[in-house]
Amino acid sequence: MKHLSHLLLMAFVAGIFLTTSVQAQPSPELLQKRLLLEMLAYRSTTEFSLLALNQGSGGAVERLARVIGQADDLAAEIRTEWPEVHAQWLLTRDFLQQKQSVAIRGEEAGLATKVKLRQETLYQAFDTNRPATSGYRGQTATLMALLDNLERMMAAYVSFNMSLFGVHTAPDTGITTYVNNFDAALQTLEDKALQQRIEQKWAFVRGTLLAYNERSAVFIIDRTGRSIRELLQSEVQTDQLAAD
Repeated sequence: MKHLSHLLLMAFVAGIFLTTSVQAQPSPELLQKRLLLEMLAYRSTTEFSLLALNQGSGGAVERLARVIGQADDLAAEIRTEWPEVHAQWLLTRDFLQQKQSVAIRGEEAGLATKVKLRQETLYQAFDTNRPATSGYRGQTATLMALLDNLERMMAAYVSFNMSLFGVHTAPDTGITTYVNNFDAALQTLEDKALQQRIEQKWAFVRGTLLAYNERSAVFIIDRTGRSIRELLQSEVQTDQLAAD
């Protein structure tokens, strides 16, 4: 009887362990949404910085509003799995919305530094307990890695230029690392025709990104970066449709 009780107890404990292990693994769809939200977090930095640099012109206000709307939806969907990411995104959203008017008018000294500190706290939330995988596979995973590094380097470049009009921030922006990561991911693309198309656009801005501390070309980086983003996003959608 004791032996049977012991076996039943072991089976019960094993059942709990297996259930916990399964629950601890987010689905690929949830992992994908987490990565999409992280990229939007970086893009919110880009669009807010452009909004400040262009004094609200050039469509940055509308683009920032779209980014915030998309990020709100994704943050709500991953809230249960990553509550701290959700909470930090809400703080960023509120901060950017509250500071939008003064950014356009250039009325707040040191705003660039405040944006940097707020966004770095948000980025840290994503870095904490980062999943081992993005939830994407094959060439789609490579395309998403390219998009991720593109968003990071654009955010770093444009926010660095925003800082030139306020309190100058440290020149260690991470841009060189993101450029190298983009280069490495680009070389692993299976579709060589696509690789060549991306390289043609990439070559136009790569040197400018690396020379961020020597000269400013925000308009070129923004325009070409958006063009590369649209190309990559289009290919991701094509790959996902083919997979379905």
